[in-house]
Parts: sequence; C-alpha cells; structure tokens
Amino acid sequence: MSPLLFVGAPDAQAPPRPRKRGKRSPPRPPKNIYKPTNPQPKPTSQDSLLSDAARIAAMRRADGAPEPKGPSPADGGGGENMLQGAASEARLITWPRPQKALLDTALVLGIVAGASALVFGLNVVLAETATAWYASR
Repeated sequence: MSPLLFVGAPDAQAPPRPRKRGKRSPPRPPKNIYKPTNPQPKPTSQDSLLSDAARIAAMRRADGAPEPKGPSPADGGGGENMLQGAASEARLITWPRPQKALLDTALVLGIVAGASALVFGLNVVLAETATAWYASR
C-alpha cells in the first residue's frame, strides 16, 4: 500500500517499513571499460627510451616530416635555438584569413562594448535609485 492513501485518514496507519538486516557491503566500483586490454609496459631503462626515440624518428621519416636539427632542449641543449623553434612552430599553424581575423576581432570588441554599456547602465540606474531612496529618509 502506498503511504499516499493514508494522508488525511486519522484512524488509518501506514504499513511498517522493512528493517535493515546486518551490515550492507559497500557497492563495488564499476569496471573500467576504457582500460586497454593489452597495456604497453612503461619504459624502465635507457635502452627502451632510446628505442622509443628511434621508433618516433622512423614514424617522422615515414610521414615526410623534417628531421629535427641539433640537440633537443630535453637533452640539455638547444636553448640558443629557442626562437628558431618558435618560428618553425609558428609556420606550422594554419592561420585564418585576414578578413576572418578582422571580423572575429570586431565581434569580440562589439560584445565587450555591449556588455560594458549594459553594466554601466545598470550601475547608473542603481546609483540613482539608491540616491533617491536615501534622500527621502
């Protein structure tokens, strides 16, 4: 029986709730369905790190990517070529057309100006309301 049937009936009683028996075991966590079935072991030695570097270099050659020149910053070198590296990375970026960049800039500036005008107008209205409120007291 539903407890809703007993609302407003002064002489009726709701059925007793079932009691809990014993301790409840905590719910099991769900199995990780995203865990790979054959996880690759983590590299543990310098040899495995070198083999990973060789594998990555082979993939770069297969893709036709240019070989990196000079020592890498990870090896403790290449600090003097940091600007050259930044310039080469900037050349890899697909930049938008100037018209699209100008349109996006105008849109952002318009939204900022509109939001500023809205907040300024709200500030003026609240200031006038507060002045009128406290002047009448």
